[in-house]
Amino acid sequence: MINNATNNPKVEGGSKNLGATRFHDFPVEIWNQDIAVGLTGAMLCAQVFGEVMERQGKGVILNISSDYGLIAPDQRIYCKDGLPEDQQTIKPVSYSVVKHGIIGLTKYLVVYWTDKGICVNTLCPASLFNGQDSEFVSKISKLILMGRMSNPDE
Repeated sequence: MINNATNNPKVEGGSKNLGATRFHDFPVEIWNQDIAVGLTGAMLCAQVFGEVMERQGKGVILNISSDYGLIAPDQRIYCKDGLPEDQQTIKPVSYSVVKHGIIGLTKYLVVYWTDKGICVNTLCPASLFNGQDSEFVSKISKLILMGRMSNPDE
């Protein structure tokens, strides 16, 4: 089973939870939706499919996190020159918290099913190129050791 559901606020799209909303103004409704999809959804899927895997005596659960599950988003890479701070786009708090939580869920499940034949892992992909504007690509590529974003076929 692959747990990959999330409300991912994308730089290249007009996502409702990627905007100029500062942390202190972040709507609790969006927080709750993001937690429900990203964490509660992953937990429920693990419960249902994990029970089947346990009966079979084998199975694999792969939880998809992100580099933002290991680090905090550097908000400077989202900034646009010339825009006032209150209009700058930011990556919302909920995305990083969900991705950190996925890693915690994985650790829990590894120990929980350690003797049941179920392998549980987390994948933390980073910086996938998907049509972001050149300013963003340039900023984030400077932070990546290989000097570029990953391509979808990688």
